[in-house]
Amino acid sequence: MQPKSARAREILDGSIPLTTGYSGIGQQQVFSVPQGGALKLVDRDGQQVSSPLVGQIRNGFAQLALSALPAPGPLSAQFDGDPLSSYLVNFRPSATVLDVNLGRWSSKVSTIRVSDTLALAFGEANRVTAVRGDSGSGLVDVSLAPVGGSSPAGEALLLQGAAGSAANALSTDRVFRVGDSGWLATESAALGGGSSSSVFITSGAWRPVAKRNGEELTLKDLKAVGNAIQADFDGGVRALLTLSGSGSADTITGLSLTVRRLGMNNNGLAFYEADPLTGALTGGSGKGLLPGQAGYANAAFLQAQEAGLVLRSTDLPGYGQQKAFADVSLRSDRNYGVLLMVNDDSRSLLCSYAPANPGGQSQFVAFAAESRGISYGIEDVAIAGGFSDRDFNDLVITLSSNAPILSV
Repeated sequence: MQPKSARAREILDGSIPLTTGYSGIGQQQVFSVPQGGALKLVDRDGQQVSSPLVGQIRNGFAQLALSALPAPGPLSAQFDGDPLSSYLVNFRPSATVLDVNLGRWSSKVSTIRVSDTLALAFGEANRVTAVRGDSGSGLVDVSLAPVGGSSPAGEALLLQGAAGSAANALSTDRVFRVGDSGWLATESAALGGGSSSSVFITSGAWRPVAKRNGEELTLKDLKAVGNAIQADFDGGVRALLTLSGSGSADTITGLSLTVRRLGMNNNGLAFYEADPLTGALTGGSGKGLLPGQAGYANAAFLQAQEAGLVLRSTDLPGYGQQKAFADVSLRSDRNYGVLLMVNDDSRSLLCSYAPANPGGQSQFVAFAAESRGISYGIEDVAIAGGFSDRDFNDLVITLSSNAPILSV
């Protein structure tokens, strides 16, 4: 069957291009993209993350900005349709999947396979702490075992008799989620048992090992993202490993800092440059001091102050709120330590390098989120004192690129 009209037949066989509705004034035009309509960006969790709330397309273009950090995973660019550009071909509502990269940090730790076994390759030695990140029952031991003779010292014990987390404790998903199922719902929800101190891991290949009631659990999945490692085992057991420094990201020109707050204390933050291998201070009067040595935290604060990298409590968001700093004076190619000033007191400091804290306890937990920069959850009450609720959400911070890269 064919249409009677010769022009219709020409349109169907492609001899002439489709045209838009003609007003009778001026030259007719053909558009390959919509000329009007509304556009918004929605993340994997269904959260709208673009600003303005609805971006209007004008002459085929729309400009949107990220108004919030999207959850890990793809974005959806949702278009509501343009029925007016053409009466021959209407642009219908559609959704386009986009990948968004907010920065990939490296701490010279990657995942590898050794004889079909998942393992971690430490390019350099590093200090590691761990917490149990699942809400399962029973007590779990977690260690790193050398692969292929990487270390003559044998297994490095990270967790011993670690209980599970509260059901609504902070997790990677909750860091990037708002509302009742996100970070706001984690108040006083303790993460699972943690390391009693940081453990020094030498360079080489190491296999995460978890045991419950003395029985080794199968390692199901392993991620190493920036300064965070996530190991998932049979039975839903999850170990969250944190490397002491921030690591670095060479290809990022500018950084944003997002701060979320669920702590009652009016805390401050400070960032200081540190040696990525040892955590040693790189400048100021304390240059060369190591985490755990006398005066380290105070000297680190002075170094941060001299560099203009101190945020007082008045700069940070109020309780239950978040705030983004679009352009912070941090370099993506440098490794940083982070200090929490408890109640904004520079004499009361907690550090991302655990040996500098009371009892050598870790007050920071890193969360592995691919292409979302690096994220820490911070506990503002010294865990060694026995009065901490261990929810690690008093401040939750994310460092990411201030120039996201989108790709289809």
